[in-house]
Amino acid sequence: MTGIILQVRLDSTRLPQKALLALSGEPVIVRVMETLSQIPADAYVLACDTDSESVFQPLAESCGFLCISGPKEDVLERFCRVIRKTGISTVLRATGDNPFLFYDAAIASLERFSALQSAPRPADYFTYAGLPHGSGIEVFSSRRLLEAAALSDLPHEHEHVGPALYNHPERFHCVRETAPSQWYHPEIRTTIDTREDYERAVLMAEYLQRTGTGTSARSSSPFPPASEKVIEAWTYVSRPILFVPSVDPSRGTGHFRRAVSLIRSMRDAWRCLLYLPRGSELCSSVPADMKSCAISELPSSCHLAVVDYFRSDESFIRKLRECGPVVSFDDGGAGRGECDYLVDIIPSLTAGKTKPNLSDVSYLPLPKTRKKKKRTA
Repeated sequence: MTGIILQVRLDSTRLPQKALLALSGEPVIVRVMETLSQIPADAYVLACDTDSESVFQPLAESCGFLCISGPKEDVLERFCRVIRKTGISTVLRATGDNPFLFYDAAIASLERFSALQSAPRPADYFTYAGLPHGSGIEVFSSRRLLEAAALSDLPHEHEHVGPALYNHPERFHCVRETAPSQWYHPEIRTTIDTREDYERAVLMAEYLQRTGTGTSARSSSPFPPASEKVIEAWTYVSRPILFVPSVDPSRGTGHFRRAVSLIRSMRDAWRCLLYLPRGSELCSSVPADMKSCAISELPSSCHLAVVDYFRSDESFIRKLRECGPVVSFDDGGAGRGECDYLVDIIPSLTAGKTKPNLSDVSYLPLPKTRKKKKRTA
């Protein structure tokens, strides 16, 4: 009998009550249960602490999950209680802060665990290594977990469940296999543990809402998303293109308007950010449909920073390079030599300067309305 046990709590120190935060109109924990429901199992259980049972029980029931409570700090004992009450023989363990769990990888994990039972030494525990942080699960034998719980008195093992098995290779056979290439993305973080994680999750959900999950047409909800859509959403959110136009009033608004035009042409495929320093006169000129793109502080990272200054200085370009590689248009300043890429639209700018990677006057936008030449007979 296969059972999915989802552990959850409310008193997270870094992001309190994160399981109840809204994600596309539903609590995070509901989104996790929706995703887990895609995995075939005989029992679906939400394992919470006794103090929060009254909060989680109605949410669990709405998703077709049993709600079984136990000690707040002893999560291992919570799992043992679920096993004793339900008779589950194989457990798939998930946590309540992972709404972007790879359910296809979870299904494959259960199949792999089952196949390993016919090995000369059957597996007591299985997981795929290399999945995004927040997209993986663990599978283990209920019988062996009960044995591990009886043998363990270490607080860490009772708080985190899995270590009671894999910290003791002399007793338990634990198997970790490198995830197949389509799921192997250890650089990606999809869990919700901090405010920053939550804000990223909201943006990912918005992207999925806009582009579709690719799983079904049953509703407009972006959940549950397929693993490839999760990777796509994470890439969109976490690797933005940063546009940095000149905001010098003496230079007019041409640089700003060019950045706005580029963002409008790219934002469906790439997340675009428009950097305008706090207090800039141009902040009030940001179009209504681009308010969400405008930022007043540089991000910690970006896929590319696009600079459209008349003259940049070295220190500013170096600061931008801490965020990501920098490409600059028609830069006649000292910062030109610090850029990773240079695009010169005005040919005369190249004289006596660092050579550009690309020089092409076709990048000059032509006026929409132009005078017609008078024809002479």
